[in-house]
Amino acid sequence: MKSDTRAIPAADPNNRLEYMKAIVQTANVEAETIPLREVVPFWFAVSSPLLGALLGLLGAWFVAWFSV
Repeated sequence: MKSDTRAIPAADPNNRLEYMKAIVQTANVEAETIPLREVVPFWFAVSSPLLGALLGLLGAWFVAWFSV
């Protein structure tokens, strides 16, 4: 099983260059792309209530328009 966690090498605080490299490596872990299998469910979960509210408002407008 593959893990998403990475080991960040410990750097000597006295060696500024190595210490800065460790900080950059830590920051680059956050910049990785998110797999599509995680993005699709997220956007479906976000967009479904918004689309439902929009269709509900359009349906209410349509019923109000016909009842006049």
